[in-house]
Amino acid sequence: MSSTSWASRYVGLPFKNFGRDRYGVDCWGLVVLVMRDECGIELPHYGEISAYDMINVTNAIRKDSNAEPWHPVDKPQEFDVLLMRGRPMHVGIMRDEKQVLHIEEKISAVMLPIRHPAISFRMMGFRRHRNFLA
Repeated sequence: MSSTSWASRYVGLPFKNFGRDRYGVDCWGLVVLVMRDECGIELPHYGEISAYDMINVTNAIRKDSNAEPWHPVDKPQEFDVLLMRGRPMHVGIMRDEKQVLHIEEKISAVMLPIRHPAISFRMMGFRRHRNFLA
């Protein structure tokens, strides 16, 4: 696992529906890219679900975020996934316990404090991959 400076390598990536590489990512694509490149963990791509397919995105996140390999945690740490309300549901990846890296259609990838007004009211919980459980 790398240091917290890893997140700066993703800031500014452009939004791209179905994107799963440095040419562009959607919110899940950003999580997939970070977990693969920084942690060596391969996650499902969900390439069949468009970021604009609100019902299927929401259903997939709800179902899969409550099953292996994800575990709910109260206090976030580096590489935890933040679940957020939205249309559709939204995810970001924690840089540390206070900052989240995320992307949305109208913005490039950004890092924001979880207390930021664009994030704080949307937070639904944190999930930790089983590889990071103590």
